[in-house]
Amino acid sequence: MQLAQLANRIRRPGPVVIVATLLLASLLVAGAWLYSHDHFAPIFDLAMTEMRVRDVGTAHTPLIGLPGRLGRNGGASHPGPLSFFLLAPVYRLLGGSYWALRMASLVLHATAIVSSLVIARRRAGARGVVGIGVSIAVLEAGFGLILLTEPWNPNLPVLWFLVFLMSVWSVAADDPWLLPVAAFAGCFCAQTHIPYLAVCGGLTPIALIAWAASWKRARQRGSAGKDHWRSLLVALLVVVILWTPPVVEEVRARPGNLWLLFDYFSRSPAKLVGFRAAVRLVVSHLDAWQLIVDSVREPGILSNAAMHERQPDAERGFVVLALWAASALGARRAGGRELTSLNGVLAMALGVEVLAISRIIGAPWHYLLYSCWVVSGALLFATVWGLLALSSVTRRLSEARALYAGAAIIAPFAVRLALSVVDAGSSTPVASAQLADLASQTVTAIFKHGREKADGTYLITWYDPIYGGAQGIGLVNEFERSGLRALATREYGTLVTSHRVGSLLDATSLVMLAGGDWVIDASYISGARRVAYSDLRDIGARKEFDASRVMLVTALTQLGRGDIVAKLGRRLSDVGLVKGLHPFLRMTLNRMIEIGVPAAVFVLPLQALTRAPPIPQPDRPGGR
Repeated sequence: MQLAQLANRIRRPGPVVIVATLLLASLLVAGAWLYSHDHFAPIFDLAMTEMRVRDVGTAHTPLIGLPGRLGRNGGASHPGPLSFFLLAPVYRLLGGSYWALRMASLVLHATAIVSSLVIARRRAGARGVVGIGVSIAVLEAGFGLILLTEPWNPNLPVLWFLVFLMSVWSVAADDPWLLPVAAFAGCFCAQTHIPYLAVCGGLTPIALIAWAASWKRARQRGSAGKDHWRSLLVALLVVVILWTPPVVEEVRARPGNLWLLFDYFSRSPAKLVGFRAAVRLVVSHLDAWQLIVDSVREPGILSNAAMHERQPDAERGFVVLALWAASALGARRAGGRELTSLNGVLAMALGVEVLAISRIIGAPWHYLLYSCWVVSGALLFATVWGLLALSSVTRRLSEARALYAGAAIIAPFAVRLALSVVDAGSSTPVASAQLADLASQTVTAIFKHGREKADGTYLITWYDPIYGGAQGIGLVNEFERSGLRALATREYGTLVTSHRVGSLLDATSLVMLAGGDWVIDASYISGARRVAYSDLRDIGARKEFDASRVMLVTALTQLGRGDIVAKLGRRLSDVGLVKGLHPFLRMTLNRMIEIGVPAAVFVLPLQALTRAPPIPQPDRPGGR
């Protein structure tokens, strides 16, 4: 009998399997496309992530998260290393390449999708799976394949925050065993990107209050047993285990990373976003038109908001908010306890989002607000559920029909996302492709000189006119992945980790990455040998770049900024700091940076670092 039931389930896949297949199809397409177009190398944040993932399980296992623009001198990192631990197994299983790292990110998002669908099935049956599936399809299209495959730390928690919200909802709906799931998802989000520490931390008391209320109701029914206390114990155990690495680092370091973060956010003199602006930001992210229509029209618009002319609209967001509030009030009885609990959690989430965003220091960059879009997706699900409950459609709609309707809605989103796979290459295509080209040439040249050179230690330095050293950090990572011993100078220790820091005394060779006019400067250094050169610009791009440079020189001369003109080919990014520059010229500058400049790699005598080009090296790049 059991075998017959199992065979029947295999022949008739459940709603979770069907919806998950539709949602994961575009991710599989992206994985296959990236494998056949694997000509990118990670730079800066992505390179730092790969180095730390490679460190997992070694004597240098990371204890804190990725460095960011945090702390009084920018020396603090995001709270914890959990993302590195979760990426490491798939990364190693697939061969330890950059493609493998991106597939590890994809698997992480896919796990969050399946987890959300399973929780939805537990809460609201097949109809819940369909509803959440549609919300995820909208979010997938809106965020795009870059976010779902690039392991940048703001990207990784996005869909896991949905798991966290749904787990808190489950606890509020008398399902205490979802408390450990909420603990895991919340810890992952909070450790990986600092904004989630405030959001998930603010919702954690709500989850505990919901657990206590659930225990009290169960006790009144006479059914309160060991399940509630076991679930709480497991959740506490999860939190203790997952936060042990940051706590260990805090004990070892003086001061530790957690203290640096606390000091920064509690005493920062910089201007905060403020309450009124935070309310408008949260409401604007409820804009269903951008979340649904614009996402289909242009996949990835939510993760590319800073560069896009179409921004979320607060007025449309207020309409969605009013509609949700009306449906929540009207469906308090018709929707049952499950819908009431969901609406309560969402109301709390909106309040916590406002408070968290109001405390953002400096500009509220779009990637700091990704969690708002997730709340918006869940809120649309609750709104539709409430309206259907009011019209009694849910009672007349069978699970099979709901599944067919949901598949008909999800499929176009999945197809549209899959058709945009050509945009999945890299968020920095020129810089990443150029670094891959340079690294390949350099590593090949080193190995051609025999085992002695391959066994050497290479101190890598860089002179970068536009990327702020991002390619230099990436070159350290490329050397290491190729089996070469690479070090950076001490000022970059926070970025590459302390065991990758060295000096001339530790190195057998000196490697310099030079871009723009630095290429000419480096070629005049005594003993310099160029081993790689890359200029990915076609003739049209070169002409456009040169014409734009003439425009900038003319404008800067008129502004009396001859100092900037003199080093335009070495510090191009400094032009953006010039006051009084016309907005069109700022757009021209951005286009020049997008086009890129020639770059080369030189192998130099060890003494050459003291005879480097006379213009100061560009500043250290900033993190997120």
